[in-house]
Formats: sequence, C-alpha cells, structure tokens
Amino acid sequence: MSLTWVIPKPGDGEPVVKMTEQSAKPKIKRLFLGYRWSVDIDRQIKALAGKEVSPGEVVVFLLECAIKDYKNHEFRFREEIRKASQVVTAVPQ
Repeated sequence: MSLTWVIPKPGDGEPVVKMTEQSAKPKIKRLFLGYRWSVDIDRQIKALAGKEVSPGEVVVFLLECAIKDYKNHEFRFREEIRKASQVVTAVPQ
C-alpha cells in the first residue's frame, strides 16, 4: 500500500490523502557488463597494478574514471591510423 495525495476538481472539496495498492515489486532491468581484452591490455593492467594493488582494483578505478568522464561529457578520443595492406601472390602453373 502507498499513500497518494489527491487534489479534487475545484468545488469538490479539500485535497485528500488516499491509500492505493502498489504492485508487489517494481520491475528491475538487469544489466550485464562483459568484457574481453587482449593479452597486451592484460599485461598493461597488471603492470599498472604492480604487487601492492590487485588488477581488479585497477580495472574498477579505470571504469569509475570513464563513467565520471562520460557523465561530465568529457570524452577523450584518440585517432589511430591503421594501415591496411593486401598481398597478392600468383602460383605458377
């Protein structure tokens, strides 16, 4: 049960507090966050962590920083130029 403040139409009387039934539990949208990173990134995280801090703490710290920057609209994108190459070989017959 929940309390609701009801304001009637003009001339119908004073505002009243009414009890209304509420659904058992509001639906909660579940979120799953998964990640995969390369061996190189894993090495970098472990190097940042060192021996005194766990790699998990480093990941949580980096995610917190990223979320804070996202909420403040402070995006730090970096352009990377990737070279695409194609090799064509012919096999003599």
